Amino acid sequence: MTPMMAQYREIKNKHGDAILFFRLGDFYEMFFEDAIEASQLLQITLTARSKGPDATPMCGVPYHAADGYIAKLTRLGKKVAICEQLSDPGLPGIVQRDVIRIITPGTTLDDNVLQQKANNYVLAIVPAGLPGATHFDIAFADVTTGEFLETKIENEKMLISEIQRIGPTEVILTPSSFTHPSVELLRRNLPQVFFFPHDISGNDISAETLLTDYLKGTQKNSLEHMGKAEPYDIHEFMALDESTLKNLELLTTLRENGKEGSLLWVLDRTSTSMGGRMLRHFVTHPLLRKKEIELRLDSVGELEKNQQLLGDVREILKSVMDLERLISRISLGRGSARDLVGICQSLLTVPKFQQMLGGCFSHLLKDVRDSIDALPDVTGLIQRAIVEAPPLSITEGGIIADGYNAELDELKKISRDGKGFIRNLQEQEIAATGISNMKVRYNKIFGYYLEVSKSHVSKVPQHYIRKQTVVNAERYITPELKEFEEKVLGAEEKIVALEQKIFQEI
Repeated sequence: MTPMMAQYREIKNKHGDAILFFRLGDFYEMFFEDAIEASQLLQITLTARSKGPDATPMCGVPYHAADGYIAKLTRLGKKVAICEQLSDPGLPGIVQRDVIRIITPGTTLDDNVLQQKANNYVLAIVPAGLPGATHFDIAFADVTTGEFLETKIENEKMLISEIQRIGPTEVILTPSSFTHPSVELLRRNLPQVFFFPHDISGNDISAETLLTDYLKGTQKNSLEHMGKAEPYDIHEFMALDESTLKNLELLTTLRENGKEGSLLWVLDRTSTSMGGRMLRHFVTHPLLRKKEIELRLDSVGELEKNQQLLGDVREILKSVMDLERLISRISLGRGSARDLVGICQSLLTVPKFQQMLGGCFSHLLKDVRDSIDALPDVTGLIQRAIVEAPPLSITEGGIIADGYNAELDELKKISRDGKGFIRNLQEQEIAATGISNMKVRYNKIFGYYLEVSKSHVSKVPQHYIRKQTVVNAERYITPELKEFEEKVLGAEEKIVALEQKIFQEI
């Protein structure tokens, strides 16, 4: 076994329940059992590393196209561990590699997988006591929005109803509870949900701790945008069991099992994805307390009576992007400059929104008006730092605005004005030396140089350094030209690296 394959085995052994995407140059490679499974699921060619009895099954996908393949695997209920190169492949010795994140059905950030107006929940269940216990501790979270909730459930029937109301994509359990009788009952009632056992030490573990540990382990992140789980009482809302959800067609229709024709489909005229998710929660969690119901009705009634205000509010909300998911992507280190611009553009609507609600009298609308913050320091920073229409990837460069960073501005100027510098330097040296046919030239071997014909060599100043002799000329460099060469040749690379550093700081 080669050192690289030994490295692969070591990393794979730490992530046995995931398909390991092992970065090799421009590809993510899979080996052994992962290669066989992935080639079948992704319909890609299965090859082999070496031949004969020692042949190793192998397949791979280009790293720049990996998102589509990962999305397909997560839709099928698979975990994918992304193993990246952490050291320079050009240095001697084996390249350092490690898993930087694990993508699962409930933790994907891929917009092509996520539903805009529905949460993507991961739910943790911890049965209380020994097998046969009827109490359960549950916690669920959406890493794409930062929502994190936990509650206690009194029996299996209520557990199934609450889980169906939550609609998780993924359920995790401790290995000891994976064989609990209730889990088999859940499997039969929740065929669309993927169950994963999760190793964690301790017997008296809470669902919140189990879920937090699991999410930190997959995201390789502190999850500061989520904080601690917020407790709620299921008795605050009307009980809706499986038959009620289905027969009343609250979320999907009985015949087609699709959203069109359901109550949510009829009601949903929300202008934002955040509003759509909130409305979905309202439909599945009907209020029971009279005061809370009346507060909501008063606000709805005020908007219904003031159609001008309602129309203006709708128009403003059309400019508001999915702030929850934008902020989560940024917090998880997966954000782009476009995400920052989206946050900025959305926040810039806040003062107009507050002004519109200035004359409102209903409690909830006044509360919205008085509690939201336009965050002018945030919008000001983004407007100063980020160009109006940045590229999608932060590795392309061109995301930081002119005037924000002096070092970056200088590099940009060198990159833009390189030809002008060469022309000015050539004119300057001709004037200083009197060598009328001097040329500043460039090749890949020697870089930039001053070329002087043999007939004018006697005029060459002492500070010129001979670089090469050719048939009819001598080639020289100067300290100024060498300094320029170092700057201009590395300018583009330096620009990209510096922009990424500045972006992370922002």
